[in-house]
Amino acid sequence: SIVFARISLRDPIPESVPILSTVTYDSTVVVKLHKDPEQILAEMKPRGRRDVRKSERECKAECADETKMAYGDFSPYYPVMEETAKRDGFVPMPSKNYEEMLTILGYDHCRLFAAREDGEVKAWSIITLNSGLAVRYYAAMKTSAMRMHVTDKLLFTECCVLGKQGVDKYDLMGIGSDFSPTLKGLNEFKTKFSKDVEKVNPSRDIPIHKTFYSALKAAKKLKNKI
Repeated sequence: SIVFARISLRDPIPESVPILSTVTYDSTVVVKLHKDPEQILAEMKPRGRRDVRKSERECKAECADETKMAYGDFSPYYPVMEETAKRDGFVPMPSKNYEEMLTILGYDHCRLFAAREDGEVKAWSIITLNSGLAVRYYAAMKTSAMRMHVTDKLLFTECCVLGKQGVDKYDLMGIGSDFSPTLKGLNEFKTKFSKDVEKVNPSRDIPIHKTFYSALKAAKKLKNKI
């Protein structure tokens, strides 16, 4: 049976409560895509263009769509997420969850892009696709790659590939604001890729099976204390 429904609401309603897991947000960055890479660059802030061009000149990583490689073997990618989680203080989903997301949604609706240097995965992202909109749902990067502009090169590669395939917009999925201050650490990186910030309706939970939902909340509180 359904325990709760999660919906986006402009204004909270009495039946809704803060979401049980993850962090919701009311602001995001959406990159406008084009078939011409120069047009994509023109939509960015000056520092975004600067960092992308620097990454193109100096970053040795090779970036590509590796979705079909990930179908067969996700093991090269998962350690990067484990390292990201340890560095940023969260618990990653089991490897199987990412694998199933790719295979169940299929190539038309879900992609994995990766950056490799000397054959080693340095960063990757999972992107969902629907009706001309791409969403950067998950991203991971090795600490050793943080000063190498790997993520700039990877994200721009994603923009170029998706733009050439006819995708119109690329949502980088949430930045910090007064509503979600814990996400403000994402702002410096994400906001350089677009001149505008878009407001979105934050998610709220509506408990259906209230007793079970309360039990889930209690279990989450206990887990956070451990």
